[in-house]
Amino acid sequence: MGVIHIGVFIGAIFVLAALPGPDMMFIVARSVAHGRRAGAVSVLGITTALFGHTLIVALGLSALLRAAPAAFTVIRVAGACYLVYLGIEALRASRRTDPATAEVGQDRAASLPRLYVQGFTSGLLNPKTTLFFAALLPQFIEPASRKLLVPYLLLGSLVAAIGGLCDLAIALAAAGLARRLRGSPRRKAWTHRLCGGLYLGLGLNLLREW
Repeated sequence: MGVIHIGVFIGAIFVLAALPGPDMMFIVARSVAHGRRAGAVSVLGITTALFGHTLIVALGLSALLRAAPAAFTVIRVAGACYLVYLGIEALRASRRTDPATAEVGQDRAASLPRLYVQGFTSGLLNPKTTLFFAALLPQFIEPASRKLLVPYLLLGSLVAAIGGLCDLAIALAAAGLARRLRGSPRRKAWTHRLCGGLYLGLGLNLLREW
């Protein structure tokens, strides 16, 4: 199917999936704030976004991003602003914390479709992922097949599957830890503040780079 050195590729993805990054921090924040379901849905959203990055690379749009710094900057700023928005929303949620909603996963604002869209949007608006795919995937595709779509989709599916499983394990662990630590509405409010600060930090860091 045009793919080479598949064993090396799988090993590299396992290693890379275990390293902390913006997507992992996003999933941890969602899991801590809203529980296991929210973490799992956020993983699904970010995993879906990986297929978007795969298509971008396969269709050659990543070359356009590299050749047009203005387009790259627009996407980067949009992603950063979105993370800052999520941070502000989390900080606002800390002020709305009520004893009646202290149980993990019971936040009214945390609807699963909304969390999926947020995870997908956050993952898709990270241009570094597109450029990373553009640098990594062609190395494991036969030169004669690099203009075809199938090998990119195959490798992208492996990245999504491996990364999704690793992220799901992290989401469940983070949600379990938060459930033990959260014993009162006050602690829950501080959890939202922590998550808000995490989102703000990720957004500002994305603006700072390049």
